[in-house]
Amino acid sequence: MAGDARPEAPGVDSRVVIKAALGFLAFVAVSLAALGGYYAWIIREPVLLPPRTFGEPQLQSNPRADLAELYAAQASRLHGYAWVDRDRGLARIPIEQAMALIAARGDQAYAPLDQLPSAPSERQP
Repeated sequence: MAGDARPEAPGVDSRVVIKAALGFLAFVAVSLAALGGYYAWIIREPVLLPPRTFGEPQLQSNPRADLAELYAAQASRLHGYAWVDRDRGLARIPIEQAMALIAARGDQAYAPLDQLPSAPSERQP
């Protein structure tokens, strides 16, 4: 009858599984003990040496002077006049003057320019 059915017995002998697990654990324990003994017998000095300090890299001989020179060059570009392209009549003007010119355009400050102004030598009277 269907109600009298008993569960099937496992096909694996549990004693073999337990012996294999205990054997593996014994192998790991013996291996760790052997490695610990070998390490203690061979290694006589500290493994980790204290870190050495190194000097600063000598990429620049005077970084503060180099930085001051960089700032001076940037300031001269921002606050001075210079030709960008003399043939086309493009010049660099001080930032304050450029900002004043943009502000003077009002609402059309960022509208595209219809045409670039011509160079002074090309202007008609």
